[in-house]
This record gives sequence, structure tokens and C-alpha cells, in this order.
Amino acid sequence: MIGPGPDELGHGLGYGHNGLQAAQAVKDLGYDLVRMTCNPSSATICRDLNETNYLEPFTIENLSTIYVKEKAQGVFAQFGGPQMACLAPKLCQTDMNVIDLTMETISISNNYGRFRHLINEMGMAQPDYEIVQSKTHLLDAVERIGYPILIRPEARSIDTPDPIPLIITDAQMMARHFDQQKSAPLSDVLLVERFLEYAIECEVDALCDGKEVFIPTVLEHIELAGVHSTDSACVTPPYSTPLRHIETICEYSCKIISRLKIKGLTNIRFAILNDTVYVLDLKPWASGTVPLTSKICNMPLAYIAAQILLGKTLSKFKLHPPLLPYFGIREAVFPFANFPQVDPLPGPRIQSTGSVLSLDNSFGLSYFKSQKAILSPLPLSGCVLITVTDADKPSILEPARKFKEMGFSIKATKGTQVFLEKYGISAKSVRKLGFGRPNLVDAIKNGDIDLIINTPSGKESQIDDAYIRKAAIECRVPNLTTPAGALAAAKGIAARLKGSPQVRSLKDYYALIR
Repeated sequence: MIGPGPDELGHGLGYGHNGLQAAQAVKDLGYDLVRMTCNPSSATICRDLNETNYLEPFTIENLSTIYVKEKAQGVFAQFGGPQMACLAPKLCQTDMNVIDLTMETISISNNYGRFRHLINEMGMAQPDYEIVQSKTHLLDAVERIGYPILIRPEARSIDTPDPIPLIITDAQMMARHFDQQKSAPLSDVLLVERFLEYAIECEVDALCDGKEVFIPTVLEHIELAGVHSTDSACVTPPYSTPLRHIETICEYSCKIISRLKIKGLTNIRFAILNDTVYVLDLKPWASGTVPLTSKICNMPLAYIAAQILLGKTLSKFKLHPPLLPYFGIREAVFPFANFPQVDPLPGPRIQSTGSVLSLDNSFGLSYFKSQKAILSPLPLSGCVLITVTDADKPSILEPARKFKEMGFSIKATKGTQVFLEKYGISAKSVRKLGFGRPNLVDAIKNGDIDLIINTPSGKESQIDDAYIRKAAIECRVPNLTTPAGALAAAKGIAARLKGSPQVRSLKDYYALIR
């Protein structure tokens, strides 16, 4: 079994869980297990199973040497995360028996262009896209697709197993990007696609035995599209996605997995915009969200996947999608308090170093508990500072009304104040930076602000509003950077004002599952 590859602090915990569960399943079926990883933190995670561990760099030569030395019957690559997936095409070309991945599956999942072509063939919606190999083609593609756009390498590689997309919102931002790149040629074949701004993202972790597909639940991201899935808070059961879209997501997932004949675990991401479900991404391996789904649903997904890969069928486990009478929320933990010079703005690059899980009978209480768990507790009274972009103003009306109904006072920058009062929400004006003192940063540092809602857009606004976000970190004031996060916070505070959350064990919660 190939374990997790190199990861930044905190990112390998999910893959470590998957490896431990899978290792236990292998041992329970009576096999001897050999594990290879290049991550010291995961090399000893299964030490209680009396297995053989190798701590070596991820190369085909090292894998082949260990395979021959240990006289292995086969290789599990599915529990090694994205780094292993990038090495899998070469692995499939060797004489080693790769149990859980095929050349076709891994080639399609690692190449966004091929995956987009497959989704087209299957008649499913996806963002408009083009594959480009030069700056001229890139500009032509952008002109046809229109802003905002997302740019990333067409294929994953061992050097970029999780390529960071570049989100460009307008022509000025594109011009600045080209000015920074100057005359350098494109280093990769690129995928240019329409960025689905304000879309709701969802994802599934599905099990398949080659014939039957099982989806325990759907995870809904609380932050909208544009925030990396590892950094976005997510909830199950979905709290705002209509049932018809959940059914479409499950239907699409089953069709894609069956078409590719994937065995074991698969993660598929979707986006929902304007009443349409779009397919975004496929990962035919055990993803970092598997522990979350397993813990909330009380199903050891990685354990079951390993046993399926060794010959068992899904029917043997008698699984059914659980009816969850509670909400589970995973919230990301960020290290910004220790790095005061870093702008704490969520985006497509992973910045979190861990996560927490909270459970409660209502979405609001579960979200309130999650914020307390990451040491950013939401206030029950006081003053809310709101400063949002023009595009976000309509989305901020509902949370602003909820805060007003709960007795919060509101301070807002001039444009936001005028908009709120136009819709009957009174707010006191506060100066932006550079427009006299006292300004909004002074208000934060003076202790006049208890909660901040600040949604930047575009590079210039990000630079200006970085001072707000850094002041929030310094003064330990909760700072929300999306309208969706603001609405979740308002619901959380409203639920908490109605009553304190109850403390229950996981066993008590699991007893409620039907």
C-alpha cells in the first residue's frame, strides 16, 4: 500500500486516516501488509498493525524494488493522495499488479481536457472551456468565453499534483498578469474555462465495486466557488441545495463512475449556478474529505473500499444512505494569528493547516459551535461592520436584516451604507482608509466592532482591504469574507440566542441515524 506523499502541515491528516482504515481492512482479511510512503508523519500511523514500513521517495524504481523484495501480490495506489495519482500512469505501465487504478481512469482524471471531453460525450453540463498553447490562443479564448475566467495547467503532474488555478475577473487584471509574465512563453498547455462566480459547490465521496455505486451523502460548501475545497467550510446534509439538484448530483456521479469502471473510492466535485448542475472535477482515489463523510455518517468508507478492492462486493455490506437528523460541519483552521503580515484572504490556494468537526441538531447551532472550535467565536450582541463590493451588495441584504433583527448595530462604508438604507436597513457610516480619521481600522482597534463582513473583489480591492483583515486578526475580531459565510454566521447567532447547544457523544448522535 502506497501511503500519502509530501504534504504541507496539516494536509496529510485525512489521507493518514484513509491509510489506517484501509490497512486495518487488509489485515482483517488475513493479508500481510507492506506500506511505502515518503511522508515521515504517516510512516508510523499504522504501527500497531505490525506491518512493514518503507520511508522512501516516490519513484517507480523504489516501488519496483520494494515490490520485488517483498514478493507482493499487488499494489494499492488509491490511498496515496494526489501525489500518487500523478505517478500512477507510470505505475500502470510496469509489471506490477495495480489493484485499484487503470490507465484509462487515471489518464482521464489527471488531464482536465480529456475529462472535459468525456463529460461532453455524456451530455452533462460543465463550464465553457478551451485548451490553449500560446498567449494568442489564450486571449482569443478569453474573448470568446468572457470574464471571469479560471486558468490552470491542462494536466496534473508529479510537480503540481493539485495545480493552483488563476482566477482573473476582468481585462485590467489580465493585463497586469501579462505584464508580470512579460515576454515569457506559456510553460504548459493550459485549460481556460469560465469561472462560475457565485456558484454553490458540492462534492461526493462514492464507493463502487465495479458494478454498484453507493453515495452516503453530499457535502455542500458554505463558501461559494473560488475558495479551495480544503479551506471552505462544508456541511452535510446540504442546507440550501434543492433536493432535485442533490438527485442530479447522485445521478451524474453514478453515471461517471460506472462509465470509467472505477473501483473503491471516488471524489467528484460539482457546482450549481442558475438552476444548473455543472461537473467540475474527478478524483478516483480516497480524498481528504473521506474521514469527514465517514465520521458524520458512521461509515468506515476507506475500510469498506479496501475490502471491495480485495474481492468483496457492496451488497455484502448492506449499505443504505443514512437519514441524518443532525448537521455536521467541517471548518478549516488557519494559522494567520501566527503570521500577522500575511493577508488572510481565502482563495484557490490552500492556506489552512487543519480542520474541526461540529455536530448539532440545527445548521445554525452546528455552525456556531464550529466557529468557537476554531477559536473565532461569534458575538451574541454588539456592532457589525459591513463593507462589500457592488456585486455582493444584493447578497448581503438577508444577513444584514437578520443582524438588525437580533439587535446588532451596523456600521458600513459609504457605498454599502447607502445601499442598505435604500432597503430599510439603518447603518452608521464609517470612513474608508485614506478618507480621514477615525476610519474603519481605527474602529476595529478601538474595540467598537464585534464582527466584520468584508468581501473584496479584484487585485486592487484585495490590497486595500488587506489592512481590514490584518486588523481583524490582530484584534481577534471574527472576519467573514463571503456573503454565504455572513448568512451562515447570522443563522448561527440566531440559533444560539434561542438556546445553548447540547453536549452529546458521537455514540448518542449515531443512535439517532435512521
